[in-house]
Amino acid sequence: MNLFVQLARLLNIVPVPLIDTQSQMLRARALIEANRLRVFEAIEAVPHGLSADELAEKLSISSAGAHVLLTALAGVGYLRHRRDRYTNGPWVKRWLLDPQHSLQNFLLVQSHSWKRLEDLGTAIETGKPARDYYHDPAITPAESETFSKAMRDLSKLLIPEFVKRARLPAAATRLLDIGGGHGEYGKALARRNPGIKPTVLDLEHQIRAAQQMLEAEGNPLGIELRVGDALTADLGTSWNVVLMINLVHIFSQEQNRGLFRRAWEALEPGGVLLIVDQFLGVSRIRDGVAALISLNMFSIGGRCYSRQEMEQLLREAGFTRVRLKPFSITVATSMFEAWK
Repeated sequence: MNLFVQLARLLNIVPVPLIDTQSQMLRARALIEANRLRVFEAIEAVPHGLSADELAEKLSISSAGAHVLLTALAGVGYLRHRRDRYTNGPWVKRWLLDPQHSLQNFLLVQSHSWKRLEDLGTAIETGKPARDYYHDPAITPAESETFSKAMRDLSKLLIPEFVKRARLPAAATRLLDIGGGHGEYGKALARRNPGIKPTVLDLEHQIRAAQQMLEAEGNPLGIELRVGDALTADLGTSWNVVLMINLVHIFSQEQNRGLFRRAWEALEPGGVLLIVDQFLGVSRIRDGVAALISLNMFSIGGRCYSRQEMEQLLREAGFTRVRLKPFSITVATSMFEAWK
Protein backbone atom coordinates (compact mmCIF):
# COMPACT_ATOMS: atom_id res chain seq x y z
CA MET A 1 0.00 0.00 0.00
CA ASN A 2 1.52 3.34 -1.04
CA LEU A 3 2.09 6.27 1.29
CA PHE A 4 -0.76 8.30 -0.21
CA VAL A 5 -3.30 5.58 0.56
CA GLN A 6 -1.90 5.14 4.08
CA LEU A 7 -2.18 8.88 4.72
CA ALA A 8 -5.69 9.00 3.23
CA ARG A 9 -6.73 6.17 5.54
CA LEU A 10 -5.39 8.00 8.58
CA LEU A 11 -7.22 11.16 7.56
CA ASN A 12 -10.40 9.13 6.93
CA ILE A 13 -10.95 10.66 3.50
CA VAL A 14 -11.17 7.39 1.55
CA PRO A 15 -13.76 4.59 1.93
CA VAL A 16 -11.60 2.35 4.11
CA PRO A 17 -14.09 -0.58 4.24
CA LEU A 18 -14.08 -0.68 0.43
CA ILE A 19 -10.27 -0.74 0.36
CA ASP A 20 -10.14 -3.44 3.01
CA THR A 21 -12.61 -5.70 1.21
CA GLN A 22 -12.80 -5.47 -2.56
CA SER A 23 -9.31 -4.08 -3.12
CA GLN A 24 -7.57 -6.47 -0.75
CA MET A 25 -9.52 -9.50 -1.97
CA LEU A 26 -8.68 -8.80 -5.59
CA ARG A 27 -5.04 -8.03 -4.82
CA ALA A 28 -4.74 -11.33 -2.94
CA ARG A 29 -6.58 -13.33 -5.57
CA ALA A 30 -4.51 -11.88 -8.41
CA LEU A 31 -1.31 -12.85 -6.61
CA ILE A 32 -2.57 -16.34 -5.76
CA GLU A 33 -3.65 -17.05 -9.35
CA ALA A 34 -0.49 -15.60 -10.90
CA ASN A 35 1.60 -17.80 -8.62
CA ARG A 36 -0.52 -20.87 -9.44
CA LEU A 37 -0.20 -20.25 -13.17
CA ARG A 38 3.58 -19.63 -12.81
CA VAL A 39 3.28 -16.21 -14.39
CA PHE A 40 6.31 -14.81 -12.61
CA GLU A 41 8.64 -17.62 -13.70
CA ALA A 42 7.50 -17.22 -17.30
CA ILE A 43 8.23 -13.50 -17.22
CA GLU A 44 11.60 -13.97 -15.50
CA ALA A 45 12.72 -16.45 -18.15
CA VAL A 46 12.80 -13.65 -20.74
CA PRO A 47 15.33 -10.90 -19.89
CA HIS A 48 13.31 -8.08 -21.45
CA GLY A 49 9.97 -9.37 -20.15
CA LEU A 50 6.81 -10.40 -21.94
CA SER A 51 3.77 -8.78 -23.43
CA ALA A 52 0.36 -10.00 -22.28
CA ASP A 53 -0.18 -11.78 -25.61
CA GLU A 54 3.21 -13.50 -25.38
CA LEU A 55 2.47 -14.64 -21.85
CA ALA A 56 -0.92 -15.96 -22.91
CA GLU A 57 0.65 -18.02 -25.67
CA LYS A 58 3.43 -19.29 -23.39
CA LEU A 59 1.05 -20.41 -20.63
CA SER A 60 -1.85 -21.45 -22.88
CA ILE A 61 -4.28 -19.06 -21.24
CA SER A 62 -6.61 -16.50 -22.80
CA SER A 63 -5.17 -13.26 -24.09
CA ALA A 64 -7.97 -11.29 -22.43
CA GLY A 65 -7.25 -12.97 -19.09
CA ALA A 66 -3.52 -12.30 -19.37
CA HIS A 67 -4.14 -8.61 -20.09
CA VAL A 68 -6.39 -7.99 -17.07
CA LEU A 69 -4.21 -10.05 -14.71
CA LEU A 70 -0.93 -8.38 -15.69
CA THR A 71 -2.52 -4.93 -15.60
CA ALA A 72 -3.78 -5.61 -12.07
CA LEU A 73 -0.41 -6.93 -10.86
CA ALA A 74 1.39 -3.92 -12.31
CA GLY A 75 -1.17 -1.64 -10.67
CA VAL A 76 -0.36 -2.98 -7.20
CA GLY A 77 3.41 -3.05 -7.67
CA TYR A 78 4.24 -6.69 -8.32
CA LEU A 79 5.08 -6.13 -11.99
CA ARG A 80 6.62 -3.28 -13.95
CA HIS A 81 5.04 -2.19 -17.24
CA ARG A 82 6.88 -0.40 -20.01
CA ARG A 83 6.16 -0.31 -23.75
CA ASP A 84 3.60 -3.11 -23.56
CA ARG A 85 6.06 -5.43 -21.82
CA TYR A 86 5.94 -6.66 -18.24
CA THR A 87 8.88 -7.45 -15.99
CA ASN A 88 8.96 -8.66 -12.39
CA GLY A 89 9.21 -6.11 -9.62
CA PRO A 90 11.48 -6.38 -6.54
CA TRP A 91 8.80 -8.03 -4.36
CA VAL A 92 8.50 -10.88 -6.86
CA LYS A 93 12.24 -11.27 -7.29
CA ARG A 94 12.93 -11.46 -3.54
CA TRP A 95 9.88 -13.19 -2.06
CA LEU A 96 8.81 -15.52 -4.87
CA LEU A 97 11.77 -16.22 -7.15
CA ASP A 98 14.76 -16.14 -4.80
CA PRO A 99 15.16 -19.71 -3.42
CA GLN A 100 16.38 -18.33 -0.08
CA HIS A 101 13.18 -16.36 0.48
CA SER A 102 10.57 -17.90 -1.83
CA LEU A 103 7.01 -18.12 -0.52
CA GLN A 104 5.59 -19.77 -3.62
CA ASN A 105 4.39 -22.87 -1.78
CA PHE A 106 2.89 -20.70 0.95
CA LEU A 107 0.82 -18.89 -1.69
CA LEU A 108 -0.38 -22.24 -3.03
CA VAL A 109 -1.64 -23.08 0.47
CA GLN A 110 -3.53 -19.78 0.54
CA SER A 111 -5.87 -21.16 -2.11
CA HIS A 112 -7.04 -23.73 0.45
CA SER A 113 -7.23 -21.08 3.17
CA TRP A 114 -9.41 -18.96 0.90
CA LYS A 115 -11.94 -21.78 0.54
CA ARG A 116 -11.78 -22.69 4.23
CA LEU A 117 -12.51 -19.13 5.34
CA GLU A 118 -15.90 -19.38 3.66
CA ASP A 119 -16.84 -21.26 6.86
CA LEU A 120 -15.57 -18.48 9.16
CA GLY A 121 -19.08 -17.14 9.70
CA THR A 122 -20.24 -20.54 10.93
CA ALA A 123 -17.31 -20.74 13.35
CA ILE A 124 -18.07 -17.26 14.70
CA GLU A 125 -21.76 -18.04 15.15
CA THR A 126 -21.31 -21.45 16.76
CA GLY A 127 -17.93 -21.05 18.45
CA LYS A 128 -16.47 -24.09 16.73
CA PRO A 129 -15.13 -24.94 13.27
CA ALA A 130 -17.37 -26.36 10.55
CA ARG A 131 -15.17 -29.46 10.50
CA ASP A 132 -12.04 -30.81 12.16
CA TYR A 133 -9.31 -29.55 9.83
CA TYR A 134 -6.48 -30.88 11.99
CA HIS A 135 -7.65 -34.47 11.51
CA ASP A 136 -9.26 -33.96 8.09
CA PRO A 137 -9.19 -37.36 6.28
CA ALA A 138 -9.84 -35.66 2.94
CA ILE A 139 -6.32 -34.16 2.81
CA THR A 140 -4.51 -35.59 -0.22
CA PRO A 141 -0.80 -36.52 -0.36
CA ALA A 142 -0.22 -33.67 -2.80
CA GLU A 143 -1.83 -31.17 -0.43
CA SER A 144 0.25 -32.51 2.46
CA GLU A 145 3.44 -32.14 0.48
CA THR A 146 2.56 -28.57 -0.56
CA PHE A 147 1.67 -27.63 3.02
CA SER A 148 4.91 -29.10 4.38
CA LYS A 149 6.94 -27.23 1.77
CA ALA A 150 5.01 -24.04 2.53
CA MET A 151 5.79 -24.31 6.24
CA ARG A 152 9.42 -24.98 5.39
CA ASP A 153 9.47 -21.85 3.23
CA LEU A 154 8.02 -19.89 6.13
CA SER A 155 10.64 -21.32 8.48
CA LYS A 156 13.34 -19.50 6.52
CA LEU A 157 11.94 -16.23 7.88
CA LEU A 158 11.86 -17.44 11.48
CA ILE A 159 14.86 -19.72 11.94
CA PRO A 160 17.53 -16.95 12.08
CA GLU A 161 15.54 -15.28 14.88
CA PHE A 162 14.82 -18.64 16.52
CA VAL A 163 18.38 -19.96 16.78
CA LYS A 164 19.61 -16.58 17.99
CA ARG A 165 17.20 -16.66 20.96
CA ALA A 166 16.89 -20.38 21.73
CA ARG A 167 18.69 -21.31 24.95
CA LEU A 168 19.16 -25.03 25.57
CA PRO A 169 20.21 -27.08 28.60
CA ALA A 170 23.90 -27.83 28.82
CA ALA A 171 24.87 -31.07 27.05
CA ALA A 172 21.36 -31.49 25.58
CA THR A 173 21.11 -34.51 23.28
CA ARG A 174 17.41 -35.36 22.87
CA LEU A 175 14.96 -33.00 21.13
CA LEU A 176 11.30 -33.65 20.38
CA ASP A 177 9.63 -31.42 17.80
CA ILE A 178 5.87 -31.82 18.29
CA GLY A 179 3.94 -31.10 15.08
CA GLY A 180 7.30 -30.37 13.47
CA GLY A 181 6.45 -31.56 9.94
CA HIS A 182 9.50 -30.70 7.81
CA GLY A 183 11.78 -30.62 10.87
CA GLU A 184 13.78 -27.53 9.90
CA TYR A 185 13.76 -26.02 13.40
CA GLY A 186 15.22 -29.13 14.97
CA LYS A 187 17.77 -29.30 12.18
CA ALA A 188 18.81 -25.70 12.84
CA LEU A 189 19.38 -26.41 16.53
CA ALA A 190 21.25 -29.62 15.74
CA ARG A 191 23.59 -27.77 13.39
CA ARG A 192 24.32 -25.25 16.12
CA ASN A 193 24.56 -27.93 18.84
CA PRO A 194 26.13 -31.03 17.22
CA GLY A 195 25.26 -33.36 20.10
CA ILE A 196 21.51 -33.01 19.55
CA LYS A 197 19.48 -35.61 17.67
CA PRO A 198 16.03 -34.30 16.68
CA THR A 199 12.85 -36.39 16.60
CA VAL A 200 9.79 -35.08 14.77
CA LEU A 201 6.29 -36.14 15.83
CA ASP A 202 3.41 -35.33 13.48
CA LEU A 203 0.33 -36.71 11.79
CA GLU A 204 0.77 -39.47 9.23
CA HIS A 205 0.28 -37.33 6.13
CA GLN A 206 2.85 -34.77 7.34
CA ILE A 207 5.39 -37.43 8.26
CA ARG A 208 4.89 -38.99 4.84
CA ALA A 209 5.65 -35.64 3.19
CA ALA A 210 8.68 -35.12 5.44
CA GLN A 211 9.99 -38.59 4.61
CA GLN A 212 9.77 -37.84 0.90
CA MET A 213 11.78 -34.65 1.38
CA LEU A 214 14.42 -36.43 3.46
CA GLU A 215 14.73 -39.18 0.85
CA ALA A 216 15.19 -36.57 -1.88
CA GLU A 217 17.59 -34.32 0.03
CA GLY A 218 19.36 -36.69 2.42
CA ASN A 219 19.34 -36.93 6.20
CA PRO A 220 22.88 -36.24 7.43
CA LEU A 221 21.65 -35.19 10.88
CA GLY A 222 19.85 -38.48 11.42
CA ILE A 223 16.42 -36.96 12.08
CA GLU A 224 13.90 -39.48 13.36
CA LEU A 225 10.30 -39.23 12.15
CA ARG A 226 7.42 -40.54 14.26
CA VAL A 227 3.72 -40.69 13.41
CA GLY A 228 1.55 -39.38 16.21
CA ASP A 229 -1.23 -36.98 17.14
CA ALA A 230 0.05 -34.07 19.22
CA LEU A 231 -3.09 -34.23 21.36
CA THR A 232 -3.05 -37.95 22.18
CA ALA A 233 0.31 -39.56 21.31
CA ASP A 234 2.65 -40.94 23.96
CA LEU A 235 5.40 -38.33 24.01
CA GLY A 236 7.85 -40.53 25.86
CA THR A 237 10.21 -39.25 28.55
CA SER A 238 13.71 -37.92 29.16
CA TRP A 239 13.67 -35.23 26.49
CA ASN A 240 16.04 -32.29 27.01
CA VAL A 241 14.20 -30.00 24.61
CA VAL A 242 10.61 -29.96 23.33
CA LEU A 243 9.59 -27.69 20.44
CA MET A 244 6.14 -26.45 19.47
CA ILE A 245 6.46 -24.24 16.40
CA ASN A 246 3.31 -22.51 15.11
CA LEU A 247 1.31 -25.24 16.80
CA VAL A 248 -0.56 -23.88 19.83
CA HIS A 249 -2.68 -21.51 17.71
CA ILE A 250 -4.25 -24.57 16.07
CA PHE A 251 -5.74 -25.80 19.35
CA SER A 252 -8.26 -24.66 21.94
CA GLN A 253 -7.22 -23.46 25.38
CA GLU A 254 -8.19 -26.78 26.97
CA GLN A 255 -6.28 -28.75 24.35
CA ASN A 256 -3.18 -26.63 24.97
CA ARG A 257 -3.54 -27.03 28.72
CA GLY A 258 -3.32 -30.81 28.30
CA LEU A 259 -0.54 -30.54 25.71
CA PHE A 260 1.64 -28.36 27.96
CA ARG A 261 1.19 -30.72 30.88
CA ARG A 262 2.17 -33.72 28.75
CA ALA A 263 5.22 -31.82 27.50
CA TRP A 264 6.24 -31.06 31.09
CA GLU A 265 5.95 -34.75 31.96
CA ALA A 266 8.02 -35.72 28.90
CA LEU A 267 10.92 -33.41 29.79
CA GLU A 268 13.82 -34.30 32.03
CA PRO A 269 14.33 -32.04 35.08
CA GLY A 270 16.14 -28.99 33.77
CA GLY A 271 14.65 -29.45 30.29
CA VAL A 272 13.09 -26.65 28.27
CA LEU A 273 9.94 -26.19 26.20
CA LEU A 274 10.29 -23.68 23.34
CA ILE A 275 7.05 -22.38 21.85
CA VAL A 276 7.21 -20.19 18.74
CA ASP A 277 3.96 -18.55 17.68
CA GLN A 278 2.09 -15.28 17.36
CA PHE A 279 0.85 -13.91 20.68
CA LEU A 280 -1.33 -10.99 21.70
CA GLY A 281 -0.18 -8.42 24.23
CA VAL A 282 3.46 -8.34 23.09
CA SER A 283 3.42 -5.01 21.23
CA ARG A 284 0.95 -2.90 19.31
CA ILE A 285 2.45 -3.74 15.91
CA ARG A 286 2.55 -7.48 16.61
CA ASP A 287 -0.97 -7.41 18.04
CA GLY A 288 -2.41 -6.26 14.71
CA VAL A 289 -0.89 -9.24 12.90
CA ALA A 290 -1.66 -11.73 15.67
CA ALA A 291 -5.31 -10.64 15.83
CA LEU A 292 -5.85 -11.45 12.15
CA ILE A 293 -3.98 -14.76 12.43
CA SER A 294 -6.17 -15.53 15.45
CA LEU A 295 -9.29 -15.02 13.35
CA ASN A 296 -7.88 -17.37 10.70
CA MET A 297 -7.04 -20.02 13.31
CA PHE A 298 -10.49 -19.71 14.89
CA SER A 299 -11.91 -21.18 11.69
CA ILE A 300 -10.05 -24.44 12.46
CA GLY A 301 -10.73 -24.50 16.19
CA GLY A 302 -7.83 -22.50 17.63
CA ARG A 303 -6.77 -18.88 18.05
CA CYS A 304 -3.78 -16.78 19.09
CA TYR A 305 -3.29 -16.49 22.83
CA SER A 306 -2.22 -13.54 24.94
CA ARG A 307 1.08 -13.54 26.78
CA GLN A 308 -0.85 -13.61 30.06
CA GLU A 309 -2.84 -16.68 29.00
CA MET A 310 0.33 -18.45 27.90
CA GLU A 311 2.17 -17.67 31.12
CA GLN A 312 -0.76 -18.96 33.18
CA LEU A 313 -1.15 -22.16 31.14
CA LEU A 314 2.58 -22.92 31.31
CA ARG A 315 2.77 -22.34 35.05
CA GLU A 316 -0.34 -24.47 35.60
CA ALA A 317 1.43 -27.24 33.65
CA GLY A 318 4.32 -27.12 36.16
CA PHE A 319 6.90 -24.90 34.44
CA THR A 320 8.65 -22.67 36.98
CA ARG A 321 10.70 -20.34 34.79
CA VAL A 322 8.71 -18.82 31.94
CA ARG A 323 10.09 -16.09 29.71
CA LEU A 324 8.81 -14.38 26.55
CA LYS A 325 11.37 -13.54 23.85
CA PRO A 326 9.92 -11.40 21.01
CA PHE A 327 11.42 -11.77 17.54
CA SER A 328 11.96 -8.72 15.34
CA ILE A 329 8.82 -6.88 14.24
CA THR A 330 9.48 -7.92 10.63
CA VAL A 331 8.07 -11.38 11.45
CA ALA A 332 5.64 -10.43 14.29
CA THR A 333 6.43 -13.71 16.07
CA SER A 334 7.69 -14.46 19.57
CA MET A 335 9.03 -17.39 21.58
CA PHE A 336 8.10 -18.64 25.03
CA GLU A 337 10.89 -20.38 26.91
CA ALA A 338 9.60 -22.57 29.75
CA TRP A 339 11.92 -24.58 32.01
CA LYS A 340 11.10 -27.64 34.08
